[in-house]
Amino acid sequence: MRTIPLCAAGILIALLFVPACATPKHRSLATLQTQLDNARIDALAVDAALRCPDEWMAAENMRLRGEQFLRNGQQDSAAAAFKFAIDLYENAATCAGQERRREQMPSPLPPL
Repeated sequence: MRTIPLCAAGILIALLFVPACATPKHRSLATLQTQLDNARIDALAVDAALRCPDEWMAAENMRLRGEQFLRNGQQDSAAAAFKFAIDLYENAATCAGQERRREQMPSPLPPL
């Protein structure tokens, strides 16, 4: 009867050490993927896909290329593509913010 709680405790302790065993490369890649997701969400929040479709598509294409590199086991290429995609998403978000400000500006009065 005591073996079940002891086994469960052993499994929990083992699970605590699993993240520590991850290689630094895998940890940095996971961090990049989180940053990529956050940059994509930020760009979506300001309607970058609608306001700046070219910038958005460039970021999306780079993200997809990074995912393809990752599936092929090319972690270094995936990391480079993810970094570039983060920059592209940030550019798309900046572009969308500028477009939003232009839309909110009052139109100039016609000459009298």
